[in-house]
Amino acid sequence: MATLLKRRASVSPSANQAGERKKKDAATGGRFFLPKSLLPIVSSPSASKLPVINNHERFLSVESFLPNRSSGPYVHRTRKPTLKQRIALTVDSHVFGRLWEMFDAILSLAFACLYIYNTRFARKESTPQALPEPCKRIDRALAVLIFLQFLPRIWIAENRPRFSASVWAYGTWVSCFSVLVSWVVDETESIGGVFLPDIDTTYMSAGSLIFLYPFRFVRLHESLSHLYKPLGKDTVLPHMSLIVRKAVQLATTILLTLSFLASYLHLVTYKQAVHAHKDPKLTFFDAFFFTAVGSITSMNLNAGVPDTVFSRIIVLLVILGGALFMPTRISSLVTLIKSKSKYEHSFKNPDTLPHVLVTGEFRTLQLIEFLREFFSMDHGHESIRTRVVILHPAEPDEELKLVLAQPMYSQRVTYVKGSAVSFRSLQKVKAASASAAFLLAHHSEPESDDLDEMDAQQMMAALSLKKYNRHMRLYAQILKAENASHFEYLANEVVCTPELVMGLLAQSILVPGLSSLLILLATSIATGTAEDLLRRARESHLDFMEEYIAGASCETYITTFSEHLVGCTFSEAAEVLFAAHGILLVGLAVQHEPKDSARVEGHAHFEVLLNPAKRIISGSEHVFVIAGDAEAADLVATFGMADGGLDISEVFGNQASEASGPSRFVPADLPGTQKSAAMAKTTRILPRGPGAGKTMASKSKLSFFRKAQTFDMPVDEQTPLLEGNVSTSPPNGSDGRPRVQRISSDGGPHMLIPQDAELHRTPPQKPLPLKGNDIFSTKFEDHILVCDCSHPSTTTLNAFVSTIRQSLDPKERGRYIVILGPNVILAEVLNEWTDVMYVSGSGTSRRDLELCNVRKAAKIVVLGPLEEQSNSRTADAMTLLTALNIESMNEREEVLIVIACSQRETFKLIGESETFGFPEADWVQALVRPSFMSGHVISGSQIQPLISQCFHNRHVLYLFKLFLGIAPLAEQVNGAAPITSSPIMEKYIGREYGALVRYLFRQSKVPIGLYRTTAHRGAALPYVVVNPEAATVLKKTDVVYIMGESH
Repeated sequence: MATLLKRRASVSPSANQAGERKKKDAATGGRFFLPKSLLPIVSSPSASKLPVINNHERFLSVESFLPNRSSGPYVHRTRKPTLKQRIALTVDSHVFGRLWEMFDAILSLAFACLYIYNTRFARKESTPQALPEPCKRIDRALAVLIFLQFLPRIWIAENRPRFSASVWAYGTWVSCFSVLVSWVVDETESIGGVFLPDIDTTYMSAGSLIFLYPFRFVRLHESLSHLYKPLGKDTVLPHMSLIVRKAVQLATTILLTLSFLASYLHLVTYKQAVHAHKDPKLTFFDAFFFTAVGSITSMNLNAGVPDTVFSRIIVLLVILGGALFMPTRISSLVTLIKSKSKYEHSFKNPDTLPHVLVTGEFRTLQLIEFLREFFSMDHGHESIRTRVVILHPAEPDEELKLVLAQPMYSQRVTYVKGSAVSFRSLQKVKAASASAAFLLAHHSEPESDDLDEMDAQQMMAALSLKKYNRHMRLYAQILKAENASHFEYLANEVVCTPELVMGLLAQSILVPGLSSLLILLATSIATGTAEDLLRRARESHLDFMEEYIAGASCETYITTFSEHLVGCTFSEAAEVLFAAHGILLVGLAVQHEPKDSARVEGHAHFEVLLNPAKRIISGSEHVFVIAGDAEAADLVATFGMADGGLDISEVFGNQASEASGPSRFVPADLPGTQKSAAMAKTTRILPRGPGAGKTMASKSKLSFFRKAQTFDMPVDEQTPLLEGNVSTSPPNGSDGRPRVQRISSDGGPHMLIPQDAELHRTPPQKPLPLKGNDIFSTKFEDHILVCDCSHPSTTTLNAFVSTIRQSLDPKERGRYIVILGPNVILAEVLNEWTDVMYVSGSGTSRRDLELCNVRKAAKIVVLGPLEEQSNSRTADAMTLLTALNIESMNEREEVLIVIACSQRETFKLIGESETFGFPEADWVQALVRPSFMSGHVISGSQIQPLISQCFHNRHVLYLFKLFLGIAPLAEQVNGAAPITSSPIMEKYIGREYGALVRYLFRQSKVPIGLYRTTAHRGAALPYVVVNPEAATVLKKTDVVYIMGESH
């Protein structure tokens, strides 16, 4: 519009044209012109007369589209608003109108109150009594003011006759004119020779006009009704909710109605007493009480109110009015009260404790999982002091109400109805002072378009939160991994549950049991719950469950290094801390300046290194550890500070290297091993950092020791566990591609040693057959079969295939991948991958499974719904039927089947039902089911606690993604090797786990846990053990999880 007007102003028509234009505009009051290119072509007599501007552009007036004024009865007139209309608009839209209404209501209230006060002046002992002069003057002054200030309303009214006949106007005329007429009669003796009665000594000096005085209660009711109207921000009344406003209006109506009837009862009773030459004993308040209570309860008030026809009429009027009008008004009020939610309040934080917001679209189970993880005692004191405010537009269901009423959450969790995109709602939950906000997401039927819409809503909520509080830490959950890039400048962490589940499935295929191990690391089990599990395991005589539960109690935490460890290498510090406290170091987070400083502070500001074995610790790093709880993890930061020094020889016999210098130490043999001649001298280790060089006066008293800290090692310590080149650095001239060497020692089992890692995100191109008999043209067996029962998006299946193709094992990386599912559209995208085929069909059809050569498949994934479904009880029915078909048709003796379920309850239907019962918590029961312990089942709900852990342990999500190999390529660290598995060497069978740990540390490897097998109820039961105790005796069937070195 600005360009259009500017262009028009730049035109310089001739003087005659300008003069005609001014006359025409003056006659019509001005018009608006549009370019002809923006309007349809209209044949009009006036169109041909329009001036041509710049020889190519014309301007048409809006009048060109109206009938010709000279050709018909239609006459178009452009009128300016009149003064009365402008004043009326100002009164209706400006605060001045509200102040005028309040002034009117105050005058009416004073008018009514004065009438009640004047009822005190009645005749006493048959002596006429005039109304006091001050009362008469005030009464008359109020009548004049009300009348004068009401006259402009009649003038500005759009429909004067209708407004003049309204109840408000009638109340004004009657109440004001009665006072003014009585004033004139009182002050004038005669008019036109007709003598007027002396009304000065009558009741209120009004004579018979006194019967019109009660109409001032009617006027007061109308004035208050206009004042109570909801008028937005221009109202002069205090803010009132709709229910309070309705209740006040109802109470006002009842009060003024009873006052109106009571005034007439008082007047009639007064006149009757005067007529009978008696002193009136009934006061106005007696009449009001009788009208309000006596007429309803039928109380015997004859002593105060005579039993007359009029008193009975009053009683009947009250009953009739209550029967006709009160039910509807009370019903309307009750309806409002019922519709009013108790969760529409504001968040109160009198103790000014830190609080976080939880919003988004979520189901009750998802929110319960979040709260359980957030308030887990394993996270330390921070979770105890922090309050959670849930912001959601819907009412909580009954299940959630019961959860919020629990003592654990009743004082720590507040539910507020509202929307994250509303600043008013954010003000109610005090988002300006919130420490963090969590955007949860959920979708029951993940269609591609719907997922984009849900993520778009998450983006809108994230923008609103960041606009309201730019310093708030934001953790967002999305449904499509490809949308994560849109949150780079908004969210500190982005969680995509389907992507994580697919990554876990792929890793569980490559490394059996790894999915269960990682889920245990992401789940917090409180100390009390772990003790109950251990007690039941002992009662059931399940020794293997004791070490499983001890490992399941470990989680991943982030902390800092003690000054006593500054100068050590990462491997040296890891060996010392594992020996002293059983704490396992897995990686570092090193702060740096990101390339894009505008990005939200998160892992982009940190370089995450998995097992940087050769890195020298400077003390500024954050370290990722696996420990039992937050207090145990803090021992890394306080290591050696009990008495100001540390005697390593007292911990586990460390020897200092004379050639290593004062800032380094070389871990020596552990107790029970041979010592070399060069390491025969014991040296006390001095603290690093402040105070270095001081002589320690006493030994350090280390606490929280894990039992059995002695280790047995082979006699020949210098003999490597694996023969050949075990360097993790690429040789000179290497192209940097991942290589895997299969190396054996003493004819024992094989161990895969990763030498380097590079993620392949761009798949090579190769067209493949999709379905039908053409699939038999490709001979394949020993392949990976994926049966899709969930209709996943392209992104999630791409994540699965990508992780398989990144495997360090060439055999796994080269396997055929056959995907069986109903979504043919995915075939076009997956067709880009080498040796990946998509078969259109269903896993419940044996014919379709035969097409996929299920009988010869080596590894099978049954992909069920990744999200909780609306029909949650039977959501996994198709998944189970597919698994049963596969199990009955597969001919291999050893086939790995992994099932992704929607519900944890489905775990009991797969394999052995349970080890022992734990009905107190279903999420704990799922962790001790054999199918989960062995790594054969996964549920998307088990990933939900991960977003909660992001608040307590920063960068833990990114660490989790590195474990799965799904971190963005642009943020991958160099050579970050995923977790692999290896059988135990024969020479370590029968020895303690600590011996293997120590050797792997010295080989720049980090052992994460064991995959063990035991006999349970007559069958073999595999299970994972996270960070086993050092005294654990290794068996021939054990497999160790190893994380290689990053560079």
